[in-house]
Amino acid sequence: MVRDEFMKNTKNLLIFPAGIDGTEKFAKTATQLGFDVVGGSSVPVHKVSDCFKKIVPLPFITDKCFDKKFLQTIEKNHISHVYAPHHGVWWHVKKLLANSAFVSELSQPLSLCGEHPFQSYWNEFEPHLTWADKALQDQLARSI
Repeated sequence: MVRDEFMKNTKNLLIFPAGIDGTEKFAKTATQLGFDVVGGSSVPVHKVSDCFKKIVPLPFITDKCFDKKFLQTIEKNHISHVYAPHHGVWWHVKKLLANSAFVSELSQPLSLCGEHPFQSYWNEFEPHLTWADKALQDQLARSI
């Protein structure tokens, strides 16, 4: 019982899908911030970062049992936060969190980390695009 109470008060992050680009970096940062990180995957993950406490199997989001299995995984692992770097998974989790029936089954609040993955990719390029726009206005650059 004491362990269960401790787990409920610990920040537990699910990264799903684990093993795609950027997840190891995110897992390392989350671990440094005090999260216990669980990876979820619908396919076998051959190389796993030490930052992941464990990898749990989850069905594809298109599987009719995904929502049930996802909820079971969240509850069993006392997940408080989800990082979904895949656009389809991000939208599906966002849709679940907007569904009052799903939310009512959660034993604790669940947060979706970050913005839509496409927006985060765009944000990485924004400084470069701003620089390019300024460079286009430069008289020397235009004369070359």
